[in-house]
Amino acid sequence: MNRVRKPTSQSKTVWWLVALFIAMSSAYEAGRVLHLLPQPHHLWRQADCISLAWNYYDSTWNFFQPTIHNLFSDGYTTGKTAGEFPLIYYLVGMIWRITGPDLFIYRLIGFVLHFLGTLALFASVKRILQSAFWAICVALLFYASPAIVYFGIGFLTDVPAFDLALIGWWYTVRYATEGQHKYWTWAVFFFSLGMLLKVTAGMSLVALAGLLALSTLYRGNATAQWSLFKGSRREWATMAIGFLAVYAWYAYAAWYNGQHGGKYTFNNLWPIWDMDPAARREAWDIGRHIVVFQIFDTSVWALFAVALGALLVKVRALPKQVVVLNALLFVGTVMFVLFWFPALNNHDYYFINPTITFAVLLVSFLWVLKRNYPKIWNGRWARLAMAGLLAYNVAYTAQNLEMRYDTSGTMGAGELWPIYHEAELPHWNGLNYWSLEPVVHIQPALRALGIQPDDRVIFADDWTINASFLFMGNRGWNNYGNHLNEPGWIDMLIANGAKYFLCVDPKWTWDPVTGPYLQDLIGEVNGVNVYRLHPLR
Repeated sequence: MNRVRKPTSQSKTVWWLVALFIAMSSAYEAGRVLHLLPQPHHLWRQADCISLAWNYYDSTWNFFQPTIHNLFSDGYTTGKTAGEFPLIYYLVGMIWRITGPDLFIYRLIGFVLHFLGTLALFASVKRILQSAFWAICVALLFYASPAIVYFGIGFLTDVPAFDLALIGWWYTVRYATEGQHKYWTWAVFFFSLGMLLKVTAGMSLVALAGLLALSTLYRGNATAQWSLFKGSRREWATMAIGFLAVYAWYAYAAWYNGQHGGKYTFNNLWPIWDMDPAARREAWDIGRHIVVFQIFDTSVWALFAVALGALLVKVRALPKQVVVLNALLFVGTVMFVLFWFPALNNHDYYFINPTITFAVLLVSFLWVLKRNYPKIWNGRWARLAMAGLLAYNVAYTAQNLEMRYDTSGTMGAGELWPIYHEAELPHWNGLNYWSLEPVVHIQPALRALGIQPDDRVIFADDWTINASFLFMGNRGWNNYGNHLNEPGWIDMLIANGAKYFLCVDPKWTWDPVTGPYLQDLIGEVNGVNVYRLHPLR
């Protein structure tokens, strides 16, 4: 087989992809967003990620000692805790040691990685379909998803994990077309790396494990029909090493958390059967009115429905392994929704990695279209329709992001194009920093009051793990995992180094437990009262 150009080829089609990616990024105001503070939508999780990177920057060089600002570990004296593989956090932290801490650099790394993932998807589709036009459209369609665009430069690991999986698929396609084992090795490496960043990115590798099992069981028929795998021990060994690496990290993370007693993330199932009926109903309502449209607009879901229907009609035209691959991914997606059903309650980032199911579905559909309906495949109207669909969804995503980044709560229908879904405007108008609004820009004022970065503080009105500490630039304790109004608790935190108590709600001064500690008011900043702490005698 003739060697096909790599995705970094300087061909004209690649430059078309680059130009369109930049144009779409401009429509999404990426140049402005790259410089923003973490935004309110899922501030909690964004702050955790930034905190891990920050602590690699100014606390530890040791990759295997991830740490956060919230001192909830080791008897409320350290922030040592582990979750997903901290590769990106460590990389950002080490760069910050050279440049100084700058969230622009963190966001830029995510932006570049998503471009590489888009490039890999383009190269994979182009090799399969032998069409630059359809490859560009498919690749960029997955850059017209509000959730993918928002979280692609929003500090979380979900989109980077998805991008690494896309790179893994590029090497899988190369293995399928060239047969060299080194490509399967690289594929497993990138799939496993994505899975280390976010376990749900392992859907691809798990589905491919099913195909490998099929090839092994029916190895005798391998010459009779196309097969991705040979069913060899070498293929199994490579895959096993990948799964073992993922297991090794998460086993280490569990041990590390057990040693230090802190845990900032949830690495387990979150199933529908553990929910009460009211919680299930609420998750379902928000999921079908809000979350589903943060992944794709109705027009894209309609395209996927057409693709699925066409494949069911023409199932015999597909290689059996492609049918099995689609079936495994589809079943995996259904199981994912059931196993993490509460995430439908506004946790749109959970559903980014399962979109690989729809990428495989769409490419399979286009392959059938090319093979069985060449007039449609090559037709001007089909291509204009696809280009129009992409353009519409770029506009849809751009407007969705406008609503996400506007925290005024006053956007009206007259300010927007009528291409959003009914529940979206009130949903995003309700978005703000809530109790953390007064501390978003508080850091200079705290320094003016004499509170230094090394001073440990208590911020009583923060229920997240790290958000207030990032805005303040201090480490300490908040209402997450603490019992501030229990007798003896403040004394323990003072013994552990707490110097200042900050609060917005006056209830803390009235509380019979915390009130006696709040006598030395040193200042008030934007509604935040700052008290110097002293042990009670």
